[in-house]
Amino acid sequence: MGNKEIFSQFNRLEEKIETLVNKCLNLEKDNAELRSKVSTLESENENIENSKFESARENEDLKKRIDELLDKLSAFD
Repeated sequence: MGNKEIFSQFNRLEEKIETLVNKCLNLEKDNAELRSKVSTLESENENIENSKFESARENEDLKKRIDELLDKLSAFD
């Protein structure tokens, strides 16, 4: 193998390594963005669950008040 061929192989190897490093950096960036999105979605989901729980509690309170009012009206019969 001549020196030119060896240098050519090193150049190709350097290019492939540089491409690989760039792909890894891009994947790390994408991963960080996805982790941030997951965190945001989990927070939004928690807020939705809390809202649903609060709505259910309010509905139960309303049902209880309606039942109490109906009981009071029944007393007049």
